[in-house]
Amino acid sequence: MENSLINRIFAATSLAALLTAALPLSALAPVKATVPFAFEAGNVKLPAGTYIVSRSSNGHSITVESVGKPGAIMLPVINSGNVAASKSPRLVFERLGDHYRLSDVKVAGGVESSSIARDKKQSLVAKQMGSTSYVEVALN
Repeated sequence: MENSLINRIFAATSLAALLTAALPLSALAPVKATVPFAFEAGNVKLPAGTYIVSRSSNGHSITVESVGKPGAIMLPVINSGNVAASKSPRLVFERLGDHYRLSDVKVAGGVESSSIARDKKQSLVAKQMGSTSYVEVALN
């Protein structure tokens, strides 16, 4: 009987540890970012401003919402795994000339990344432009 109790406690502790470890992968509490330039999120052009970014509970999409304005954009993401732990949470924008595209959301203390895929038009423009640079904006 004592052995059965120990097994139950071990199972409960293991389950709690697994659920806690999985939390950063599946949820992002809404955070703010002030983006100092106009950018594209998915196929939507957005002006410079303050945005709230959150991730769906299943981790397969993010929502970008302008502070003080109605409407939100939901974008599918590809969870691309771990990034350097020394970096803080941030948005990453791909820069092509004077055009910016939201390309990544780095979260969970800077150790997880969610990438936003290019559509065909964006891929073609990137190929024509040749060099791509990236700009990072901190999440608050």
